[in-house]
Amino acid sequence: RLKQERWSDAVDLCTLALGVDAKCVKALYRRGCAHLEQKEYAKARTDLAVAAQVEPNNKAVKSKLVEAERTEMTDAKKAKGANDYDRFAKIELSDDEDGGLAALPPPPPAVAQEEARPPPPAAPAPAPTPPPPAAQPKPASAPTEPSG
Repeated sequence: RLKQERWSDAVDLCTLALGVDAKCVKALYRRGCAHLEQKEYAKARTDLAVAAQVEPNNKAVKSKLVEAERTEMTDAKKAKGANDYDRFAKIELSDDEDGGLAALPPPPPAVAQEEARPPPPAAPAPAPTPPPPAAQPKPASAPTEPSG
């Protein structure tokens, strides 16, 4: 039924097969694919995740699970009207002689930026240096007689 794009019939038949064997990877995979085509992303992810748990090495199941997640995100963005070019929607273009620079807001003054910054921490006061040792008076020596 998948090749015929009869998604509802495919879901019904796979559900019957899963009633007989709840871990039939083929039925889980096909029902997940049918849910994906019907844009029932939560159901598709559930079926494909269970199939991936039953057969962790099944590349087709893993790939379809990733596809389901990506498709869901893409459709959610489309529904919100978001696209990659939204960031350009806020830019105003102008045919002014100055190249459209007049439409741009002026940059904030540098002074305002510096005022907003907290002052740097104060440097610790240097430790007082000890005074040099006091000059000790030399003991007076006894006068010596010249030898002669």
